[in-house]
Amino acid sequence: MTNTNNREGAEALNDLIQINYDRVKGYELALDEMREANNTVTSALFEQYAKDSRTNIDQLSEHVRMMGGTPADSTTLGGKVHRLWMDIKGTFAVHEKESALESCIFGDEAAVKSYEAALADTTNGFSGEVTAMLYKHVAAIKLALTANKAYEKTLEAIH
Repeated sequence: MTNTNNREGAEALNDLIQINYDRVKGYELALDEMREANNTVTSALFEQYAKDSRTNIDQLSEHVRMMGGTPADSTTLGGKVHRLWMDIKGTFAVHEKESALESCIFGDEAAVKSYEAALADTTNGFSGEVTAMLYKHVAAIKLALTANKAYEKTLEAIH
């Protein structure tokens, strides 16, 4: 891998680190809402999804360091803006569970798009190990997204 590929690859991984920080923050906010509603099943899932993203951050950070970069240590600006919007919306929402769930779905959809874009970009020069790790991450995020969408449909059917 050339130095340019190292730099581009590390930047791409740092973008994914930030997306995972967004997921952690989003699930933590949703988790607070679910706990207030005494929704222990969803709370356990949201805790696991946040934990999975923390693990993703650790794994991605290790590879950024191996590429000679410095791992990102914060969320994206877009993620911060989205969480602020969801906080405002949640303040006025009648169905806070749905608001929290919408936020998680939005964040997971953004994460899937980001992972797929990173995997499709051949200029990143990812090793087979990094590529396999990214596919594993995105598969887990897609499972969370599917579960959240199914739960959203259940809530819609109730209302």
